[in-house]
Amino acid sequence: MLGLLVAVAFIGFLGLALPAEGDTESMQFGFRIGRTFAAIALPALIAYVIAGRKNARKPNLFAGIFCGLGLLFTLSNAISSGALTRSFESPDQYVGRLMREAAGQQPVRNSLFPGARRRDTILRDQFRKVIQVNRDYMEAVNNTDISDVKKINSPESFVDPNYAAPALQQLHAVYALDSNQEEKLKDIITNMRQALEEQMSSSQRESFLRGFDNGVNAQLATRSKAVAAEKSWVESVDEEYKYATEHSNQFRMNGEQLIIQDSATREEFNILLRSQEQRRKTFLAAQQEFSKSQTQLLQKMGVSSQDVGAGK
Repeated sequence: MLGLLVAVAFIGFLGLALPAEGDTESMQFGFRIGRTFAAIALPALIAYVIAGRKNARKPNLFAGIFCGLGLLFTLSNAISSGALTRSFESPDQYVGRLMREAAGQQPVRNSLFPGARRRDTILRDQFRKVIQVNRDYMEAVNNTDISDVKKINSPESFVDPNYAAPALQQLHAVYALDSNQEEKLKDIITNMRQALEEQMSSSQRESFLRGFDNGVNAQLATRSKAVAAEKSWVESVDEEYKYATEHSNQFRMNGEQLIIQDSATREEFNILLRSQEQRRKTFLAAQQEFSKSQTQLLQKMGVSSQDVGAGK
């Protein structure tokens, strides 16, 4: 009797105290009551069938079966609710494990509980999409011809539009790849965050979303900053060449030196050159910041850039 009382008290305490599903307090309270009732009623029913019937009554066996099953059911609820797993795996560790599993760096660990297993599968699949998108992007970058980009801002390119055209086309092609890559990653990250919101209980959601935003989402924001800076730089290059084309009668070559005869035109063009150079430096700094952020995030996850298809 003492064992039964202790077991019922323990089951009741944990059943009401553990995190519950539901978006409102009434839904969570109902979930806790149902969970507690099930954790008491099911072990009692099984124990009764085995050792509680009149023709096979064994009080000690009944108490043992009830206490054992009640404890098992209660601990199972604790694990499925995340109350125990959170103490062993932080949000950063959880996301890192799924990334390593998606990259094939460690075997997939399937949860015993359908809800957690379904959530892990959804997020792991999204990470696999990130890896594939990165690989496709790196392949496209490696196959893109940028041999003429070095001609940008050369004296000859401002005088001869035909000399500058291939370089400008290649520059825009590289930016288009970067911009397209950012849009694809944004869609995947949005789907990941939505999966976390939908598949996690309200008690888990806040801490995991905070960890997600501080890691993956923050890294995407750094990439977006770099792509925006790249866009600004490309636009400033276009402005230079548009101005040179519109004032082509003022531009000529003297040996290897660019000559602009009209002083006003020369000053206006120099302003464009200085603006372009400043935007180029801003872009390079943002690109370096993104690269550093990416390296730090991948190190935290326990994977390398090659593992996730992001190149060297």
